[in-house]
Amino acid sequence: MPVMADTTGDKHKLSFAVVSDYSKTGSPIRVKDKTFTFQTGSIGIQAAFSSDQYGELFIKYGLGHSSSESATFAAAEVSGPIDIKSFGYGYVYPYAIPNSDFGLDFRISKTSNNHDGEGFSGFRYDEPVTASIDATSSFTRGSIALNYQVNEDVELTAGVGVHDWDISAKAKGSFVDSSGIRFSTDTEANGTDRFHYLEASFPMMDRTMNLGIRRSNLNTDTQNVLREIYASITLVLD
Repeated sequence: MPVMADTTGDKHKLSFAVVSDYSKTGSPIRVKDKTFTFQTGSIGIQAAFSSDQYGELFIKYGLGHSSSESATFAAAEVSGPIDIKSFGYGYVYPYAIPNSDFGLDFRISKTSNNHDGEGFSGFRYDEPVTASIDATSSFTRGSIALNYQVNEDVELTAGVGVHDWDISAKAKGSFVDSSGIRFSTDTEANGTDRFHYLEASFPMMDRTMNLGIRRSNLNTDTQNVLREIYASITLVLD
């Protein structure tokens, strides 16, 4: 959460933060005859360059793991672990309302995730199978938020926005027996939906702690909700 813009004198700073996030849909995503759970999370590093006059640019990279995901495809029902790689970048422009403790945030960002699952297992027609799943997800968000400066160190934020999202997956499977029979499929879901979020920024152990929760619509053949929690601890380099 950047400091509100002050156009009376431009100050620049470079900061780094340890960032983490976790998100999960309320129910499996359904596209035609295919369903899959969506759960992602990562921990990583964010670098940000901020200017009092021009706002903040940031970039982040993280790694994650989900111990249990499930999917149905080509009459098979399988589950297994997923490894996650996450990359994101964005821009934030904070505007301070004169003679007020309130301000506005204008934000745009994109996050891309790679989901790699090699150890899936399950059944197809009551026969044991193994499977691998390679998936990607991306979220492009634009939002506006209202900030309230509680005191010099604590800030609260509430925002709303729209996101373009895309989730695609390729799955390959084979029977465990010696038949050599293989099967595969791919699917893609995308859309444009609304989201809203709440955030708090406060000092902790001589660092700045940011906490946020976000609720996003994620509608395909069924209506779904993506719930997210995210956090960062920032170290500013003078």
